Amino acid sequence: ETGGASLTVLALGKWGGQELGLKSDLDLLFLSDEEPTAHDHKVARRFLSRLALPRPGGSIYAVDMRLRPSGSAGPLLVSWTHLRDYVEAQAAPWERQAYLRARPLGPAPFDLAEACAGRGLTDQDRRELRAIREKLLVRAPGEIDLKLGEGGLAGIEFSAQIALLDERRASLDPSTRGMIQCLMKDHRAWASAGAALIDAYERLRAVEQMHQLTANRPGAKLRVKSDEFRRLARALDREPADLEGEVRALMAGASRLLATVDCLTNFPQGGRSP
Repeated sequence: ETGGASLTVLALGKWGGQELGLKSDLDLLFLSDEEPTAHDHKVARRFLSRLALPRPGGSIYAVDMRLRPSGSAGPLLVSWTHLRDYVEAQAAPWERQAYLRARPLGPAPFDLAEACAGRGLTDQDRRELRAIREKLLVRAPGEIDLKLGEGGLAGIEFSAQIALLDERRASLDPSTRGMIQCLMKDHRAWASAGAALIDAYERLRAVEQMHQLTANRPGAKLRVKSDEFRRLARALDREPADLEGEVRALMAGASRLLATVDCLTNFPQGGRSP
């Protein structure tokens, strides 16, 4: 319909890490080989329009482009050169953390994960990342937040991503499992904790996905006294009390393991872990 355009879709977030779930968004960015033209922008807008078209079976994934350089107010489409310059010199530490999960759906002129990790972390970066993490953690009585609770999914993801930045290391596999396995290769603390963290992450993710299926809504908060939680327990062939105990034990165990690998707590002045 539009003619040729040298565009690449950069998959980000859960899509980039090949961990899409039932209620996931498609996080993406459009990239061009050269400075984007008006025609390139037209093709990108048409692509997004096609994704948003209603279909007989309904919609599948929402599209989220907030991770583009300069945020949601930034351009829809940038060149590879612009992106490399941005992550190497301007991107905030949390942006570089997010871009570690990037996966280009086509040829790429450079390794974006290496560009993100090459700067390492300064003391100011660590303070910013610690503040973000502390704001995200939640402690709500009567419910379990599989994502943002202590020892939850986000805590495991963030710890692996931040450790890669701290070690100036890029994982060839952008999934959470792949990142942890990369860190396990020659990092003593991660080698000790990694297998158990992967197991906890994947078991918590399975509970999260079944919760979204049985509750038919997004989110990772389990209200343990609700009918919704009892349906989840039946779907997983558990008694509600047993499921609650299992999930709480998984998250408590993951929290203890994360404390042993946390570069933001153990090495606040920028020293690398042994």
